[in-house]
Amino acid sequence: MYNKLIVLTVILLLTAFSAVPAFAKPGTAVKSKAEKGIGTLFVKNGQVELLRSGKMKWIKAQKGILLFEGDRIKTRELARAAVILDDGSIIRLNENSDLLFKVKQAKKQKRLKLLLGHLWAKIKKLDRGQELEIETPSAVAAIKGTELELKVLPDGKVQLVVWDGLVDFFNSHGKVVVRASQESTSAKDQIPGEPQKANLESRDQWFGSVVAIPSSKTLKLKIKDKDGKEQKLDIKYK
Repeated sequence: MYNKLIVLTVILLLTAFSAVPAFAKPGTAVKSKAEKGIGTLFVKNGQVELLRSGKMKWIKAQKGILLFEGDRIKTRELARAAVILDDGSIIRLNENSDLLFKVKQAKKQKRLKLLLGHLWAKIKKLDRGQELEIETPSAVAAIKGTELELKVLPDGKVQLVVWDGLVDFFNSHGKVVVRASQESTSAKDQIPGEPQKANLESRDQWFGSVVAIPSSKTLKLKIKDKDGKEQKLDIKYK
């Protein structure tokens, strides 16, 4: 009798396990908790705040935290911040700035949105077919590898200064190509202005004080994912 009970129990267990796939839907496998961020906050001077995608409450941003699609970073008065994107590109934010990491429109496209304030970016040369766009209230800067500044003024006007490389600066009214040592200004409902020579030597190079990039080509960071779990991250850049 005892042996029969054992056999019956084993049969029931095997039947239960074999029935699971019949009820499981395709694509419902458990996903890893570790999510890949699109950038890391690696410098934080002063009051820097973070708004997670889908959340309503701003929180204090911590150095080394991972940034995900849909997140926003905001710097308060006298505060500055720097972000390294997953491809090694560097974004530096001046005070009173608000930057949104928008959801990717395609696998080979990344888009940021400068809602307000002033950023400096050194974009790593991208592979063929890839592009990074920085959207502003009055125009979009399409970048394939360059060094630039973008400033969004309270009235919605935008100033673009290209330090190196070239940028397609456009909106629904037209496009201009801004090359190294040139600048352009855009306003709502107007085509971006014709590029003019920029006096780079006289500009306030505030971004130089945000961070001193290490001499080695690998930046070693300790970061926290969305679950607060600490991980090590090595980012190589040029």
